[in-house]
Amino acid sequence: MIASVDGCKGGWLVAKSQSWPFDQSLQFEVHHDFNSVLENTDSCAVVVVDMPIGLPEDSEPRACDVAARQTLGTAGCF
Repeated sequence: MIASVDGCKGGWLVAKSQSWPFDQSLQFEVHHDFNSVLENTDSCAVVVVDMPIGLPEDSEPRACDVAARQTLGTAGCF
């Protein structure tokens, strides 16, 4: 099983599939916290998490965002 995770208004949206490319319907779940995501994906062979780099302009840059930009460069950043 594989899973893809992305933040949403209700917490974290998890899409699971038996394989890639998938030939069966995806399973969707919403978890209210990331610990729940970890518990419910622990049997998956692969879990990918979409994490944004940067927050709205009115906030201070986070150290993790600065380090990620230094490592990844700016290609593909919007």
